[in-house]
Amino acid sequence: QRLEGVIHSLRETILTQERKKIMSDEKKFEAFKRRVVEENEASFGKEAREKYGDKDVDAAAAAVMHLTKEQYQEWTDLDVPEETSAEADDSFRLQN
Repeated sequence: QRLEGVIHSLRETILTQERKKIMSDEKKFEAFKRRVVEENEASFGKEAREKYGDKDVDAAAAAVMHLTKEQYQEWTDLDVPEETSAEADDSFRLQN
């Protein structure tokens, strides 16, 4: 299913380039989200699936794919102070 999405996105991009058309912002955003999910899966998928299970990891990926531009912006704009982030990292290491 993910592979089909990647193939579809690539075809759209190629057709857009061949026709010298500009890809819509919506299609660009969908391709971006797909890439983020795929990169996360490649980097952390095995570990996450072992720890949380396929169902939860797939649900998280689906949640990212359903984000609107506004929701994504709010998510990326979250301001986490550096010391809070470091404390969370330390806490995570202690739990595992």
